[in-house]
Amino acid sequence: MQCSSLNYSSEKKKDGQASFDRLRTRKAPACFFGKFQRGDEGARGIMDNSVVVFRTEFKRNLIEWLQIENKTPEDMHDDEPLFGNGLGLDSLDAVEIVIMLQRKYNIHQKDIDTRREVFATLATLSDYVQEKIGR
Repeated sequence: MQCSSLNYSSEKKKDGQASFDRLRTRKAPACFFGKFQRGDEGARGIMDNSVVVFRTEFKRNLIEWLQIENKTPEDMHDDEPLFGNGLGLDSLDAVEIVIMLQRKYNIHQKDIDTRREVFATLATLSDYVQEKIGR
C-alpha cells in the first residue's frame, strides 16, 4: 500500500506563516493514521476491541500468575519490556510464564522455544498468545 503525501497551501498569511487550511480540511489517507488490515506484518495500527480486551485480560493473568504486587493492568504499558528495566521480570518469571501458557492456553514449550522474541514486550507476548489460541 502506498501512502500519498499531504500538501498544504504555501500562501502566506499576514503574519508570514504558511496556510494550513487545506491540510485541515483535506482527508488524510488511511495509512497516515496507521490503519492497516489485520495480518499486515509489523503494522502498528489502531487496535480493534478484541485485542484491547484480550491484552487487559492477559495483563490480569500475568499479575496473578507472577504475584506482581502494586500493579494493575492499567499500570502496565503494552510496549513495556517484560525483562530488565521494563516490568522487571527475571528468568524464573519467564519459566513461570511458559508453564502458565501451557496450562491456561495449551501453548507448548516447543512452540515458544522457536519464538523467543515474543517475550520482548507485553504486546508481543499477548499478541502471540491471542494468535495461537485463535481469538
